[in-house]
Amino acid sequence: MSEIIHVERTPRRALLIVAMLGAVFFAWIAWRVSTSDREPTSAAVECKARYASAASFADTAQVDGTYPTDYAKVRGPGRGPATCGYLRREQLLP
Repeated sequence: MSEIIHVERTPRRALLIVAMLGAVFFAWIAWRVSTSDREPTSAAVECKARYASAASFADTAQVDGTYPTDYAKVRGPGRGPATCGYLRREQLLP
């Protein structure tokens, strides 16, 4: 006759605990990243100063079309540099 081979299985409880700890760790990392205080970029600070000096809607519209010094020469893949208006619309100003 053939012998029956006994294979030990990993207990489900241990796998469940490891999965739960992994999920908690992942949630903690995501929370830390989303709530961290980010330092405003020099471009954002420059644009905010320009908006602060704007006295009318026309001045604000003019600032919307300007490029911060840091972004004036930089071009991303497939698009031009970001304007102050883009930074304001994306809420990237401090």
